[in-house]
Amino acid sequence: METIEIHEFSTGIIPEILPDGKWISRGFKVGEYMNLTLTQVPHTVGRAIANKGFEVAKDRNSQEPTFVGRVVLSISNEEPDYSVVAVVTTGQDEYGRSTSFYRYFLCTGKDNIWQILDWISTQQQQGVNPVFNPSETKEVGKPNQHTVTTKSEINLPTEWQNWLSSQVIPVIIYTELSDLQIINKMAEIKANNLPISWAYNVEAIERPEQFIIIHPANTEVEANLLQIQTKMMKNPRENISTNIDEAAIETAIKGLISGSQIKQEWVENLILKLQNGQVTSKYLNNLFDNLGASNAVKQENANAQMVRLLTLRAIFIPETLPEYLNWLNITGDEKKEDEKQKISLKLQSQLKNYQKSLDPLIVLGMNYAFYQILGGKISVPAFCWLLKTKNSLWSTYSTIIKQQVRHDLEYLESLGNNLLNTNIDQEIEQLIYGNTIWKKLISHLKYRRDRCNYYQPFAELFSQLPDYELAAYFHQLSNGKVPKLIFTSAFPRLKSIYEIRVFGLNVRQELTVYDRIIISIKKYGVQVAVTFLLLLSHGLSFVLGYQASKFNNGTISEPIKNEPSTFSEEQLTDSSTKNVRAISSVKMEKALEKFPTTSSVIREIVRELETEILSQNSTVVTSEDARLKIIQAIKQILENDIKLQYAGAIEDELLGEPEKYLEAQKQWIEAIYSYQQKFFSSGFGYIEPDKQTAGRLKCNIADLLDIQLQQRPQYCEE
Repeated sequence: METIEIHEFSTGIIPEILPDGKWISRGFKVGEYMNLTLTQVPHTVGRAIANKGFEVAKDRNSQEPTFVGRVVLSISNEEPDYSVVAVVTTGQDEYGRSTSFYRYFLCTGKDNIWQILDWISTQQQQGVNPVFNPSETKEVGKPNQHTVTTKSEINLPTEWQNWLSSQVIPVIIYTELSDLQIINKMAEIKANNLPISWAYNVEAIERPEQFIIIHPANTEVEANLLQIQTKMMKNPRENISTNIDEAAIETAIKGLISGSQIKQEWVENLILKLQNGQVTSKYLNNLFDNLGASNAVKQENANAQMVRLLTLRAIFIPETLPEYLNWLNITGDEKKEDEKQKISLKLQSQLKNYQKSLDPLIVLGMNYAFYQILGGKISVPAFCWLLKTKNSLWSTYSTIIKQQVRHDLEYLESLGNNLLNTNIDQEIEQLIYGNTIWKKLISHLKYRRDRCNYYQPFAELFSQLPDYELAAYFHQLSNGKVPKLIFTSAFPRLKSIYEIRVFGLNVRQELTVYDRIIISIKKYGVQVAVTFLLLLSHGLSFVLGYQASKFNNGTISEPIKNEPSTFSEEQLTDSSTKNVRAISSVKMEKALEKFPTTSSVIREIVRELETEILSQNSTVVTSEDARLKIIQAIKQILENDIKLQYAGAIEDELLGEPEKYLEAQKQWIEAIYSYQQKFFSSGFGYIEPDKQTAGRLKCNIADLLDIQLQQRPQYCEE
């Protein structure tokens, strides 16, 4: 008849045999086993034991053994699956303390737990109790032999099957049930093709979630297990599976934070588990928290082990980088590194030996952190600390980030007018950083807005890295001008030029009084320039104030024309009747559809008039001053009692806040509608390029600010 081999091994201890034949333990042999019948414990079985797949606790007065059955699947083609049964009994050490001792039985194949149970039953019938016994020596190569029998057919009653199917895992079964083969059968049914796992006669169990069936030793244990089961249902552990080598992950983390010499296997274990999707960031986060990460942050615990723990967490879970940097208190005041920073950098310098393996994680962390600068979760000084500090793992990314930003800006520049047809909500595959970073920039370029201060942190970042050309670009984008030091550092060869085109954007140096004097001297000569500067510096505010007063007193008004409009602005006719009505919902809807056109026309008017002011008064009026005066004049002319938001609606700075953005647009539409009713039989709430409303508005602003237009629009009133 056919036989199968059932190998065994037991907990490794240093036993002392007492005169009465009993024994005590004088210590454990860590990582070792005794009484083996095979040369070494299979790797997968050893990892299952390390991950507490067989761990139960015994009461010191317990008389009956606990049985644990588990199928351990292979992780490679080099090793088979195993069926394993552990028999757990209680014993004592030299100090009289009670502890649990294990005797493991295993055979190849994932369907053979019933064979091991059959062999154990045969042994018991022969008066042999196969429990832990250091006196019973075993030899390598001499496994237990068991004659293969026909597997008994176990048919569970229908009511049992119905009950079993309604239960959640782990299923807590009745204490009265004592047949191991029936328990194994129930586990097979409930496992539903998953590896079988069960525990019989349990008094206490550390990881109940690792078992399909649990049989309690008594009603008290049953009540405790049911409470645990309820808690598990409310708070399920993330990504728990017998295929996760939790012990290896925890050992790796503990080893890395211990301060001892780093072992390659620790780093590789963590990286491999993340790369193959075996564990998630959420699972790892829970593990770091269990080791004290969150408490260290809350309690400001700065001991060396916690510093290393939070450093590791920031490396392996990029989402925690902001908290890590905040906890390290990176302020950018260039003070001497404190102890926390030194400890963190020392660990990072040790991990640089594994930089190549860690690079994918570092890139993920940098991409995440780069975006968080814009959101304000990471400060520019903190980000620069990551990129510029000598031993930082992230320092190699400094050059890469510059290259990738340049790539994206160059690509956006290459799109040219094609950008007008781009859907800002649609990803552009050629962009490395994608819409996450560049959505507002694309919107800015598409609608030709004046500035977008959302990118101010990038202006500061590239000023510090440094990359002065990128810094100049983002200063211009955010502020409409570039500090002189940044401009001259970016373009040192431009001695007398104050404007240059970079990545499709006109970049202008901020002019000092000295710069303006030099420009004036070159333009008018010394005597004329000085006189001109003195006159304008004293007179401009008077002139502008006087003209504003003229407008408020109604002196700037245009004669009414009765000729009809021949353009697409609703074919409206001029009217001298000031019958102001509220805009209808239909017109409001259409005006909202056309608002991008309206804002584009208004921005163009502002740009053109700004150019006119600077050409006429360039030595005393800055670009920003001129722009602000024009915007103020627009608001004044529209005569709306609601405070209009130019930056919020016209420059789309409220784009990320839909409700506020819509409200700001409606306010502009109502103001434009009211303005149009003064000149037409009705209004329509939007402005089209080169049409009457645009022409009238431009003329009104020019007249109010005493700007001499070189060419007045066709539709200005005479």
